[in-house]
Amino acid sequence: MTLFFHLATDLAQEVATRAEPLTWFYLASDSWKVLERARLLVDTTDGFLTSGIVTLDLPAEINRDNKSMPADCFWLRVAARRELRSFGSLYAVQTHAVRVTRRLPADTEAVEVSALARWRPLRSIPGVGKVTQVGRPFGGAAAEQRPQFITRMSERLRHKNRVSTPWDYERLILQQFPQLFKVKCFANMSSTHGYPSPGHLLIVVIPALPPGERRGCPTAMMNVVELGRIRAFVQSIASPFVEIEVRNPLYEQVQVRCSVKFNHPTRGGHYINLLDRALSDYLCPWESVGHKARFGWSIRQKDVESYIRSLEYVDFVTNFSMLHITESTNEFYRLFDTAHVATGQETVLRPRYPWGLAIPAQRHFIETVETNQPIKAEVTGLNELEVGGTFIIGGNGF
Repeated sequence: MTLFFHLATDLAQEVATRAEPLTWFYLASDSWKVLERARLLVDTTDGFLTSGIVTLDLPAEINRDNKSMPADCFWLRVAARRELRSFGSLYAVQTHAVRVTRRLPADTEAVEVSALARWRPLRSIPGVGKVTQVGRPFGGAAAEQRPQFITRMSERLRHKNRVSTPWDYERLILQQFPQLFKVKCFANMSSTHGYPSPGHLLIVVIPALPPGERRGCPTAMMNVVELGRIRAFVQSIASPFVEIEVRNPLYEQVQVRCSVKFNHPTRGGHYINLLDRALSDYLCPWESVGHKARFGWSIRQKDVESYIRSLEYVDFVTNFSMLHITESTNEFYRLFDTAHVATGQETVLRPRYPWGLAIPAQRHFIETVETNQPIKAEVTGLNELEVGGTFIIGGNGF
């Protein structure tokens, strides 16, 4: 039996780690029995870390004579002893799954496959009633153009396919993994140590997001399988004495809080949504305008406030502050409110960790005012915080 497991990456880990071993069971006459490892023929999910196909050789004793579960079905079970949060959520399970690969003739120019493409058989297949595509196509790349060729050759002449500087690592990784948007290499650094670590190499990778998937600026992360492949590639080109760590960035949320007078007060709700979207685009790493994706970033409060004032539908801005939310340890967060900063001092947000990347909060706090009367920003009270977003229990900020 072949089963396709369509998994989400909503629980993608920040660092590549090996998942907890899984055990398969089958139900026979109301008794769960362990499926021998030899009967697990193929597992392209790498232990339920990414979507893939699992092929099982089911024993003859499996049957549908079970009262503990709904009748007329064969039942399988898969379990792990611990660390269940390391596995992604399950979208769906499909039976009779196969992987289809498109092979172009040698004289045909390569083309990039659209993520929205839908594939179907060119002709009917005897014995097959219906073919359904699950998920999006992947792989494939457009033919290299002359500007790309010149860039690749220039980089090759510089690093000579050997790595000696962080720049060399970054260019070679980007060339090998086109699904990446940006790579940052930190020499003599480890995310588990709070001090310089000679002999260590920390590589942070940011996945590329198509324009259609940037809405809301999601915390996109590479799954642990891809992180492992990147690490294996780096090990193949690096010195054997280098300790290599490949991880996702730590996303640090920024929420803008302000009171705004719009040019058309009667359409305040509409312009609040427009301003919220504009601020998210300004702070989103994947957008071509605004803050962009930069490590070692800094966000000056006056720059964000100036950007809001530059919008054609905004007349006046006051009561301005920002919240900076960072994860300290697993499921523990810290919050900093710029309203704490004394009047007259320049307010600048900076990353808590070198591998941190700023992203906008899911929703900014925007109020409307009817006059141009300045209002001094106050520290955010409990009644203005949102459970599941900005409401954090404990800690005094940082």
